[in-house]
Amino acid sequence: MKLYLKIWRQKNNQSKGKMVDYEIDDISPDMSFLEMMDVLNEKIIEEDGDPVAFDHDCREGICGSCSMFINGEPHGPDKLITTCQLHMRRFNDGDTIYIEPFRAKAFPIIKDLVVDRTAFDRIQQSGGFISINTSGNTLDANTIPIEKENADKAFDAATCIGCGACVATCKNSSAMLFVAAKVSQFAYLPQGQVEAKQRVLNMVEQMDKEGFGNCSNTGSCEVECPKGISLENIAMNFAGIPHPTKQHTVLQRIADHQRRPHPQRPRHRRRPFSNVTTVYALRYFDARSHNSSSICRRTPTMNSSQLFFSAA
Repeated sequence: MKLYLKIWRQKNNQSKGKMVDYEIDDISPDMSFLEMMDVLNEKIIEEDGDPVAFDHDCREGICGSCSMFINGEPHGPDKLITTCQLHMRRFNDGDTIYIEPFRAKAFPIIKDLVVDRTAFDRIQQSGGFISINTSGNTLDANTIPIEKENADKAFDAATCIGCGACVATCKNSSAMLFVAAKVSQFAYLPQGQVEAKQRVLNMVEQMDKEGFGNCSNTGSCEVECPKGISLENIAMNFAGIPHPTKQHTVLQRIADHQRRPHPQRPRHRRRPFSNVTTVYALRYFDARSHNSSSICRRTPTMNSSQLFFSAA
């Protein structure tokens, strides 16, 4: 298989980068994408060139290091896999492949395809933990009864590998899906519920400090996540405060983000947050009877012109 590669080359964060063309032959369809990159680097080294820098570690989809934008998609054309799990059988002979790093203000480029994702580490350090006393009196986690549904949801959230695909694909470079996953993996369990409120506040505050953008509920993060982290994690009220008060919840913090204009973008109307089916009990004023005659219900798939009324 012969391929034409267009790869982003950049010496460091201060220098100007550009796309560089490469041709590569004899690529087996059974190779992984990173094996193809290894073959390319071998060719470049033999020609006394500077090999393409790219990050990798486990090569089995659990470390989150192999973060590449391939043909405009994080981790490539396949779904629910990382770059290292992508195989060349997904491409055809003679294809042109565009390979770029994950781009975000909070992910500065180190070199070529390698980006600095330590912003995620600092978010995790700000609240992604539980405070417990381990002084010789610890209890086995299996002794604490937990509903299977909650345990499954916590496990699903904990599968997040922190690769940054959600940030790279988001038009706002928002890290809200990552933060929500890290909040959910603790808040669904009894051990994490004690600090649930403060955890949300600390992690979202740190996310803002790192320079990530605001969530506008486009849903692209869920589509491109290699682990299938659900968008529902963003909308969960883990602070334990009744929803009408809208204080200190992930949901409210996102709503605050949407109302606040992005500092680097012109002011414009943002889409309302509507992850979860929200029922607005609005009194419909009847001009003739002057009584509240119906209840207005709105679902996430509806726009303002599709509101329907049911008799109260």
